[in-house]
Amino acid sequence: MAFYDAVWTAQQLTHVIMLKLLLVTGLRNAELVQLRLADVDVHTGHLRIVQGKGHKDREVLFPLSVRGELAQYVERQRGAGATSLFESKRRLPYSGGEHETCKIPDGHRESTETR
Repeated sequence: MAFYDAVWTAQQLTHVIMLKLLLVTGLRNAELVQLRLADVDVHTGHLRIVQGKGHKDREVLFPLSVRGELAQYVERQRGAGATSLFESKRRLPYSGGEHETCKIPDGHRESTETR
C-alpha cells in the first residue's frame, strides 16, 4: 500500500507518469524509457513499443484514468522540444540500464518486520 501512496503523491510529474505507466501497462523498464513522443497516442490509448522483448514491436493499451495526465505531459515535452517521452535535463533519453532503480521515499516504505 505504501508503494501506491508514494506513486500517487510523488512530487515530480515525470516520476508520476513513469510509475503510473509501469503500473497500468505492465511495460518493462527498458521499454518505458525507450518510448518516443511519436509512440504515444493519447486519443486511442495506445503506446507503440518498438523492439521490445524478443526484438518485437507491439502495441500496449493504457486506461482512461491515465490519459489526461499523460496528454498534459506529452504536450509539455513537445513544447520543450523533446523527442523522447522521458529525457534527462540535458535532453538525453533515459537509459534502461540495470544500475537505475526507482526509489521510494523513506516516509513511504513498508516495514519489513514480520507481523
